[in-house]
Amino acid sequence: MDKREQVFVSSTFVDLRDEREKVIQGLLEADCFPAGMELFPATNDEKWELIQGVIDDSDYYLLILGGRYGSEDDETQLSYTEMEFDYAVKQGKPVMSFVHGAPDSIPVGNTDKDSKKAAKLDAFRDKVQKKMVKPWTAADQLPGYVAQALMKTRKSYPAVGWVRGDQAMTPEMRAEMAELRARIAELEAAKAPAIGPIYADLAGGEDRVEYEFRLTYRSAEGSHQATEYVDTVTWDQIFTALGPRLLHETTEGDMNSTLRAALVKLAEDELTPESVPDDFESLRHIELINTGLTDKARIQLMALGLIERGTQKRTISDKGRYWKLTQVGEDRLMQMKAVRTQDKTSDFPVSREKARIL
Repeated sequence: MDKREQVFVSSTFVDLRDEREKVIQGLLEADCFPAGMELFPATNDEKWELIQGVIDDSDYYLLILGGRYGSEDDETQLSYTEMEFDYAVKQGKPVMSFVHGAPDSIPVGNTDKDSKKAAKLDAFRDKVQKKMVKPWTAADQLPGYVAQALMKTRKSYPAVGWVRGDQAMTPEMRAEMAELRARIAELEAAKAPAIGPIYADLAGGEDRVEYEFRLTYRSAEGSHQATEYVDTVTWDQIFTALGPRLLHETTEGDMNSTLRAALVKLAEDELTPESVPDDFESLRHIELINTGLTDKARIQLMALGLIERGTQKRTISDKGRYWKLTQVGEDRLMQMKAVRTQDKTSDFPVSREKARIL
């Protein structure tokens, strides 16, 4: 698995801004997730609880110590940097410490002028140096030092780290979860009431419903003419037109356009010389007039238990309405559309040789 460790970066901020940036860049190049005071709010309210939580979630702790002791907590009178170090050690986090090797050379602007803070910094430095530390004197040195220390720490203290969600499970775990999902689906199907028509007297199947369309054509005289017709379609025809589209969730608008196109095609297919006007020369186009049929069809198919509203999770910005087949609808569609084997007792069997000739 592609694992990435989280490293808590602890230091004073203003005087070590450049050093922190270089360390964080080095951690990113080493495929680590850096975490530190940049994440924390400016106020002290519950700040320490937040810091502790981030250290707990981190795999390693990294300290950069320069010439300042840092801001202090009112209650403990310790700097947050020292409190973070003490907490990381207490929690058993592997520590990587980088202490300035020539404190006397640090510019005055980056050192503590307060003698009390300077004394606390000296005591803190002594505490840190009781463990393994790496001295540094220039910010440009830190990325290389961090890479070396991280390599040794990873080898000595392999961490849990973070992994992508799609890599977090082993194949065995995925197989077990698939079995559990299948079992849950079986149990839910067993206890779920069968979905079917809401009322026993609903129109459906071969029952027919009217729809209107406008035929625009070129007359024998060369002019464009239009006439309106009323035709009928069965509910089965409507369902077979919409069913394949609803095998996967689709928008209400897509449903409507699919049904309108199917009705226009049906009207075109049923045109005969007897049904067109006497001056009909050629067809220009056909359009559906009563678009309200699409709403009626959706309500009827829902009442028949063949379709239902979509259930997939979508973004908040997606305001569309989605529809899909129910299990009853899927079964009905398969019954109507699936290809069946030919009757072997047919009076007109066709051999393979004959079929090739035909």
